[in-house]
Amino acid sequence: MSPRARHPVNPDRRARAHVADPRPPRGPAAPLPVTVHSAEKETPVTPPVTTSAPITPLTPTLQRVAQHLADDLTPREIATRTGLSAVTVRQYVGDIRESLHCPPRCKPPVIVHRLFAAQQVAPPTTDRPTPKLSPEQQLLLQAVAEHSNPHDIAVAAKIAPADVRAAHDELLDKTGAANTTQLVVLAHAWGLLGTSRHDGERSEPVNASPVSVATKPFPASPHRRATALPAVYEMRTLCTDAERDEAAALVQDRQRWLTMRGMPVPAQADIPALFRDPQAKPAGLFEDGLLLACMIPQRGPHLRWGEGPCLFLGCVHTLPDRSDDTVRLITLWVSDFAARLGVPLVRAEVLARHPLDVDPIATFLHRLTDMGWDLRGSGTGQHDERVARLELTAERRPGLSALIGCRVHEPRSAADQRGIA
Repeated sequence: MSPRARHPVNPDRRARAHVADPRPPRGPAAPLPVTVHSAEKETPVTPPVTTSAPITPLTPTLQRVAQHLADDLTPREIATRTGLSAVTVRQYVGDIRESLHCPPRCKPPVIVHRLFAAQQVAPPTTDRPTPKLSPEQQLLLQAVAEHSNPHDIAVAAKIAPADVRAAHDELLDKTGAANTTQLVVLAHAWGLLGTSRHDGERSEPVNASPVSVATKPFPASPHRRATALPAVYEMRTLCTDAERDEAAALVQDRQRWLTMRGMPVPAQADIPALFRDPQAKPAGLFEDGLLLACMIPQRGPHLRWGEGPCLFLGCVHTLPDRSDDTVRLITLWVSDFAARLGVPLVRAEVLARHPLDVDPIATFLHRLTDMGWDLRGSGTGQHDERVARLELTAERRPGLSALIGCRVHEPRSAADQRGIA
């Protein structure tokens, strides 16, 4: 093998190898620093891997997104599966990279390898027999699990950059993996990556059963979980004074946020006081203990519009700057909740002091209709202010409990709601 094959660097770096004080390339697009020796020494060159600093344990939400990554789902597929926006999922993936000290632009196989090595997702198992890899293939396996840049993979695997693709394809054929992420999952199931240099950096292990890797050709995911993970979000009745005070504070924050942007806030009712009243039975949407939204569900209240029984979702307030994703989650939950109560419709009101076809209310209503709400005109609302009237068809969603857990008390009937309205 030629010295160039042993040291796959470009000619400019090779020329600098004989300079007395060589410096690594700089700039955002430059590869990680590589120690380059003269050709006569022929010392193996290994690019640095991620930092050895202790990782930050993932929150339950990040663990669930991480498990989807280990299932070989793309951010867009994760967004579809969870009901989150693609932007939110990408942010979560970035948070996972940061927690694991992965390079900022590393690809999913590197993240998945670190997740298994740090025990932040359930360990995989498989019925497939362990393939016998050559030392060169084992070295390449370790390289693709730790690096995303083809040059760094070549250096770590001690092969020429031009040979990486062919060697990688041969490794996939040998293991039966459909792609690199599935290769990493199978390798961990076989114990082929159990001697990673990161194994000593583990944090607290996840409380989950091992997942099983499929024994047939991979359809979309290389393994299936044996037990369901807890729901990502939880909707529950606010039963304590502390929770109701937190909801009142969220309402005040939201109203200040709206006022600063020149948007209307209720003037005829003290909404924070409603949330402090235990008789109102307010509910809240939580993520990892953080209150994202609060509302007051009511069953069949007396409204000035609409016919027939309904579940009325009153006084909905969301955490500032988290509105769209949160409203989408509330929409999914309340549609299912109403169906389980045997109520055909959900109704809600949005404060609207200006024509409904004028921004900012027009844009917001358009987003709501995209989520499945039907606009039923405008008129006087529950608190004697002009509102846009919205209806949503109740619909059972059997798989929703994996996303949103529900511990909401059955809303009180209209006869019991007079003191609230």
